Amino acid sequence: MNTDKTGVDLDELPVGALLDVETTNTVYHIENRGDGDVLISGHPDICPRPVPVNFRGSIGPSTLKLHFIGRNLRMEFFHPQRGIVRTSRVTDIHALNAA
Repeated sequence: MNTDKTGVDLDELPVGALLDVETTNTVYHIENRGDGDVLISGHPDICPRPVPVNFRGSIGPSTLKLHFIGRNLRMEFFHPQRGIVRTSRVTDIHALNAA
């Protein structure tokens, strides 16, 4: 599994693919579940343990890139208890396996 310089399209990853996504404030652990669904963990308040969420995409000043994790953009996902969550800016993405 490769990540390019700009980011990762979740729709192009196999189910079970694992990523570590560094933001300005947190390192998130993401497991792709397909169709925009992921398990996400890493934030001490929002998701200290893996939580199934609908991953909407990455947002910039005027755009939302669906199911995409982009460097220098903020991730956006729908948390079952907290609603829409927007992270701080993504600084790096590490692919951990190919599924």
